[in-house]
Amino acid sequence: MSAFVTLLSAANSLGIYVPAKLLQHQLRARGLQVQIEMLEQLYPTVTRDSIPRYRKAFHQSFRVAKTGYHLAKNLGDTLETSKVEVLLSKWKDEGRKHFIVMTGFWIPVIERYKEIMSNTSSLTIQLIRLDAGESASYAVHKGLGDDYRNVWMFEGNEKQQLCRQLMVSSEAPLPFESRADRYTIHGGGWGIGTYQTIIDPARQQQLALNVIAYYVDDIPNHRDLHRYYMIDPKWNPWDIDEHGDHRFPPFAEVNEQGTVEFESSSSRAYPEVFDLIRNSRAVISKPGGATLVDSLSAATPIIMLEPFGSHEEANMKLWESAGFGIRYEQWKEAGFSIDLLRELHDNLLRAREKTVDVVEELIVSLHVPIN
Repeated sequence: MSAFVTLLSAANSLGIYVPAKLLQHQLRARGLQVQIEMLEQLYPTVTRDSIPRYRKAFHQSFRVAKTGYHLAKNLGDTLETSKVEVLLSKWKDEGRKHFIVMTGFWIPVIERYKEIMSNTSSLTIQLIRLDAGESASYAVHKGLGDDYRNVWMFEGNEKQQLCRQLMVSSEAPLPFESRADRYTIHGGGWGIGTYQTIIDPARQQQLALNVIAYYVDDIPNHRDLHRYYMIDPKWNPWDIDEHGDHRFPPFAEVNEQGTVEFESSSSRAYPEVFDLIRNSRAVISKPGGATLVDSLSAATPIIMLEPFGSHEEANMKLWESAGFGIRYEQWKEAGFSIDLLRELHDNLLRAREKTVDVVEELIVSLHVPIN
C-alpha cells in the first residue's frame, strides 16, 4: 500500500489552490495517495458563505483588496473548534503522518495536531513557499514554521534565485515564433489588481488580448481584437465532485452572444487557462507566485503590473533581475517590443533546464514507499 499524503490548501487565493491541485495530480501519478483538505471546511457556515462577497469587493477595488491584505490576521480564531477537533481525530485515527502545507493559515491546526500525537518524530511537515517574499499567511505565524521543512520555490532579497519549479504541463514550451500574436491578461485567481486599466489602451495599440473575466459585468459588448474567457463565478474551490475530489476552476471562452458553457473534470492534469498562457507572447498580470510558476513552466514572460503586497513586490524584483519579466511601464517605453519579449522567453527556457522539479524532490523527502 502506498503512503498517504495530506495537502493543506485554502480558497483565499487560486494561487494557492491551483498549485495544490497540480501537486495532487502529479504525486498521484507517481503512485501516492493524496487528499486535499481545504481550510474553508473548518469555517462556520456563515463565514464561508460570505467569501464570494469579499471576493467580488476585492475584484471591484484594488484599494479594498490591499486594505484586506494589510489586515490579514491569525485565522485560528475564525475556525470552528468542533470542526477542527473532528478533523484532527480523523487524521489521528487514519494515522496521517505526511503533510504538505500550501498556506501558513494551516499552521495553528498542524500545531494542535502535534499536541495530540504521541510521536511527532514520525511526522513530515513541509511548507510550500510560492513567493520570493514572506506572504501574509506565514508572516502572521512568524517563527511557528521554523521547525518544519520550508520548501521555497523562489528566493528574493539578497539571494535572488530560482530554487524549484512546478511543471504545470509535461509538454515542452511552444517556440516563441509559433505562438499566437496575443497576450493573456488576468488578475490572479480573484481578479484583483490594475489589469482592467490596461485592456482599452491595449486595443488602441492594436495589442490583441486574451482577457480572463471573473463576472458577467467584466465582458463588454464591443470586443474588437480581444477574446474573453471566464472562470465560473458560481464555482468555489471547496466544492467537491461525486468522487469526493476537488476540481480545477471551470473555465471557457465567452462566445459572441455573451454565453459560456463551463466544463471541468477532476481528471484534468492542469487548468485550461494554461493552454492560453503557453500560446501567448506574454502574460500581463500582477506578479503572484502561481503566475511565476506558469511563466517558468510555459517559458512565457510576464509583463508585470502593480504587485499585491510585499511578497509580490519580491516576486517582481526577482523576475526582473533574472530577465524573465518586465514592468508594463518599461515595456511601453520600449515601444511594446516583441524582440525584448523573445529575449525574456529565451532566458526562461534556459532556466527551466537548470531548475529542480519540486515534485521529484518532495517524493524523495517523504521517505515513503510508492506503488
